[in-house]
Amino acid sequence: MAGDALSDLLKKVRLTGATFFDIAAQDPWAVCSPSPASILPRILPGADHLISYHVLTAGRCFARIIGKEAIPVEAGEVVVFTRSDPHIMSSNPALRADPPTADVLDIAAASQTPFPINYVKDGSLSARLVCGYLACDALPFNPLLEALPPVIKAGDVKGDGGWLGQFIKLAVSEVAEKRAGSETVLTKLSELMFVDVLRRYVESLPPQQTGGWRACAIRI
Repeated sequence: MAGDALSDLLKKVRLTGATFFDIAAQDPWAVCSPSPASILPRILPGADHLISYHVLTAGRCFARIIGKEAIPVEAGEVVVFTRSDPHIMSSNPALRADPPTADVLDIAAASQTPFPINYVKDGSLSARLVCGYLACDALPFNPLLEALPPVIKAGDVKGDGGWLGQFIKLAVSEVAEKRAGSETVLTKLSELMFVDVLRRYVESLPPQQTGGWRACAIRI
């Protein structure tokens, strides 16, 4: 029943997506998220609410909302910041970083996505991420947003035979090959990825909590 409630809810929520950054990093490294106000007009104009996601395709890192506890992330995992709270992805949870400047965002928005960012100098790569955004309507009311925790992590570092594992493989391929239509393919894949992350989250809830999703579906 939880899966049915989630399907009913998602039919009523308009999602749009964009894949924005391809990050290659070498320890030590840290990247701070841009603010939703700086991203939305550039890549998803007209949207109300921004959701950030990071797919770790190689290596390991930490994800943390600024001021909160760091979450370890392994290759093959996806971390989603459902409210796009200011957050940092880094090789060490103690590292700090500043958000990208407006000129960097302008260049990235005008370029073919995902926009490459290279933090590898003269050593070996220690982490690779595909980072993107999803947007949905937040006004006048969207119960999906209210029902989600601020951070969701999903994946299987031992090799996932499900859809999420396939998404990661396809994302790596599209980023590497940059074939015609790659930007659109990555955008659509990101929307499907988010649905799969939500499904995993709902399936992990104890039975007494899944009724909340059914209530959300009824309310919109």
